Amino acid sequence: MENITPASELQDRLERLRRRMDQAAPEWEVALVTRRMSLFYLCGTMVSGSLWIPRDDEAVLFVQRGYGRAQQESAFPAIERISGFREMASRVGRPDCSLHLERDGFTLSAFGRLERRFSFTGYEGLDAHLLAVRAVKSPFEIAHTECSGRINAELLEQLAPTL
Repeated sequence: MENITPASELQDRLERLRRRMDQAAPEWEVALVTRRMSLFYLCGTMVSGSLWIPRDDEAVLFVQRGYGRAQQESAFPAIERISGFREMASRVGRPDCSLHLERDGFTLSAFGRLERRFSFTGYEGLDAHLLAVRAVKSPFEIAHTECSGRINAELLEQLAPTL
């Protein structure tokens, strides 16, 4: 099994999230993903950063720490290095729109920094949409789950007799 999530798998995951947003929140304009596990799922890397997903434009992974790692382990097509929300705002502009963001794990201080740099008209949760997309497994994910199961079974067969 390969260790890098293929670009086609990452693109499919992002498209499934966009379709989910179109259906469940038809007014959505921009989504922002910041949790490392969500970044890993959508971008194939677990770095410190933010995935900016505009409704009608290319998504960009903005990396604050771990840029070299992101380039090595991710097949995501758009990865840019930034120092913080200020630099991200200078690159994407200050959109006058609502933002869907992950509420779980997003601190009040991070929210304050985000508000100072952008002029969003409102905020909505993204967590339920991400969970719904992640709940449906792709053939790639199923194959990796099956491989993991085989490895665990082999280990148990080897270790159980010695216990």
